[in-house]
Amino acid sequence: IFLPPRRPEGFSAHPMPAVSEIQGVSQLLILEGAALLLVFVLFGALAALCAARKKRTGHAPRSLSLFSADLGLLSSRRNSRALLEHVRGWAGEEGGVLRLQLPFNLKTFYCIADPVLMRQMCVSHNDCYTKMHAYGVLETFRKTRLSYSGKGKASEAGGSDAWPVVHQLVSQLLRRPDDRALFQAQIDPLIDGFVHQLKAHEMADFAVAFRSFYWNVVLVEVLGETDEELRRLYEGAWKAVIEQIDDPLTHTVWFWHRLPFLRNIRFRSLCHALRTAVRQRIAAHPSDRPWCAIAHLNASHPSMSLEDRTEVILELLFTGAASVSTTIVWTLWHLAQDENCQWQGLVRDEIHRVCGLSRHAVGFEHVDRLPILHGVLLETLRR
Repeated sequence: IFLPPRRPEGFSAHPMPAVSEIQGVSQLLILEGAALLLVFVLFGALAALCAARKKRTGHAPRSLSLFSADLGLLSSRRNSRALLEHVRGWAGEEGGVLRLQLPFNLKTFYCIADPVLMRQMCVSHNDCYTKMHAYGVLETFRKTRLSYSGKGKASEAGGSDAWPVVHQLVSQLLRRPDDRALFQAQIDPLIDGFVHQLKAHEMADFAVAFRSFYWNVVLVEVLGETDEELRRLYEGAWKAVIEQIDDPLTHTVWFWHRLPFLRNIRFRSLCHALRTAVRQRIAAHPSDRPWCAIAHLNASHPSMSLEDRTEVILELLFTGAASVSTTIVWTLWHLAQDENCQWQGLVRDEIHRVCGLSRHAVGFEHVDRLPILHGVLLETLRR
């Protein structure tokens, strides 16, 4: 799902939830300024064209009615309201959603004219963790490179991406019955404690308590252990990443996150604290916890440097804990929007054809054999 976007022909994810799209950090602010200037120039040219057409034929072309010369300049409040009314009417004709794309594919904006869509769109997901955040986390951490070995030389991965190693690692987790039994023994006390709090009405906020429980389970599966200090580090680093993704300047000015602002300092400090804790646990080689991701990574990549293994585990913690699962949920949501259930059937048939009745996990090598599912996932991320 990290390859260049390509989608199955005819499939289009519903654009409603994506109010804005995360852009790459390499875009410069001056390009957006130039794009906006170009948009205003185009608006002026279209308005002049529409005015000439109306003067010649007596009515403006329907496709250009938004830019009618009757609107005049946008400096007055009356004309601005008139423009908004035109946009609302036009969006209503387009099914309640109007998509505006700036030149050079810089930014995309959506105008929502349907109150039902607005209510659905404003429903929070996982404590305001939205699809935009999932896409942003994937885009941010998929750039992680494995480039260390010993004293800074090229690693065995040759400076390659970290995410293929993450995919391979996930496919190995909890495959053996003994590993599943040991893991279950570790999380049973967490489940019992959560249920006890729920029955005793000791939870001030169910969402916060459940998220804390979920993060503890992830830490046990990835690191092999959890405690209050480790969970606090994980939560702090995760929220700091979300704050960075929420900041438009992070995606507009490539060096913004390096400036000595309080949010940037906090982000780097929290991520460094989590990185240090993860590195210490990897270096300890937890042989008594064979189910965890660290044990599998140490066994399958013994020559990989400590720094590279730390990068792999951190990417698993960030992209694996919520981003991938959220992407799957959004994919199912998009498939559910298909009134004729056409794409649901195509995806189901493809999975049955490739995997059959096997319960074995699908590895990265099966991606080329699942083009429809692959395309649907890409379209979900694109939207």
